[in-house]
Amino acid sequence: MKNLNITNPEPPIYWQAMARMAAMEKAASEKEELENKVLDALEDNQIVEHAADAFGELFTWFPEAMDQVANRLIQELVLGGLNSNLSGIFSYLPVDAREKIKNYLIENAEI
Repeated sequence: MKNLNITNPEPPIYWQAMARMAAMEKAASEKEELENKVLDALEDNQIVEHAADAFGELFTWFPEAMDQVANRLIQELVLGGLNSNLSGIFSYLPVDAREKIKNYLIENAEI
């Protein structure tokens, strides 16, 4: 009779699965930490230039969709913010920004 001293009864695949789960949890935790760091930076207005670049990239990645978004934003801006969600966003613009947009549209519209 063999003396089987089993101190680790789990098969190797169990430890592989545990290692995969630990790696997935670590990756999720690191992603969450990065997201929180970015959100904190956004709250502190430290990455405004990056936000502007990212918004510009949207026109490259999704041109038709961003044309529709831009059209809707301008309509809201020119019509006086009928959508309460967007009017809150436009409250960050200076007062003369609406006039500049309206004047630009009037000068460049092909009717």
